[in-house]
Amino acid sequence: MLPSIPRWFRFLGLLGLSAALLTGCASKQSPGPNLPPQPAVGVIDMDKALQAHPKAEEWAILQKEAQTIVEQINTETRHLSMNNSADSPAAAIPPAVQDGQQAALTQEYNAKMAAKEKEVRARLDAKAAKIHADLDEKMKAYEAELEKEYQPQIFNIQLKLQTLHLEEKEANELKNSLEQLKKEQAEKLAARQQELSNTFNEALAPDKAAAEQEMAEYAKNLSDELNARARSFKQELNGSVQAPNNSLGQADAGGRIAELEHQLEMKKQEIQVLQEAIIKDVQDKTAKVAAEHRLETVLAGHKMNIAAVDVTDWVIAELKK
Repeated sequence: MLPSIPRWFRFLGLLGLSAALLTGCASKQSPGPNLPPQPAVGVIDMDKALQAHPKAEEWAILQKEAQTIVEQINTETRHLSMNNSADSPAAAIPPAVQDGQQAALTQEYNAKMAAKEKEVRARLDAKAAKIHADLDEKMKAYEAELEKEYQPQIFNIQLKLQTLHLEEKEANELKNSLEQLKKEQAEKLAARQQELSNTFNEALAPDKAAAEQEMAEYAKNLSDELNARARSFKQELNGSVQAPNNSLGQADAGGRIAELEHQLEMKKQEIQVLQEAIIKDVQDKTAKVAAEHRLETVLAGHKMNIAAVDVTDWVIAELKK
């Protein structure tokens, strides 16, 4: 049997940059005042999120189709066993021949999928880099604008606090004004970062969706091609090793089983591709929600004894958009 396909969807996760994308520019800013602590950890019910995915029903249908093929194989195998007799045994394709042909198909599949992944990833990387460069320039310009607006005011207050002999009340008022200015500057910068992060995700989303569709179609077409070649190969071998006394019914049953086995392998790979796409989509939406709500990490499972925000419903809402 062909092994499961390579996890080519992983590379898309590298491009799911969210709020962290543009944080480099923010590191230069003076820290704002201490704010009340907020939960920095999120938690998600992955089972619930996966079941709510728009393609979950399609995945369930594919699973049922695979189970139907398994039942058909079992039925054909039972019939073939009952029809075989000691006087006229059905000739079989040598296992070494089957394994060699299967290994060759698997190697070809993996090589072609890896090459296609590299091609698609290169296009996405180039598009992401271009978008990032454009937004980075906008972020730097906005940062400079904020510096020009706030630094003179901040410097003026700091100078007064350092050089003037002020009464305690007046000094406290100036300190409060200083902290308020720093807070305003930091909040404006954070808001701009979030805005540009959303812009990045929106700009890249069509290309990511197109890449996923292209890879899924390529995987299906390649599987169909290899499946057809495998069926042809087995049919040729069945004809060449058929025993003289073997009945036509037994040959037909063996051919049907071989074809059903390949159909099952292709169905499993189709399920695998869809499953990884669903999981990747949930991960991307979780990263987006985490960035929007400024969460440092999101855990899959229950909250247990930590202060965590349940992001499950937010992620499901993103999936349904």
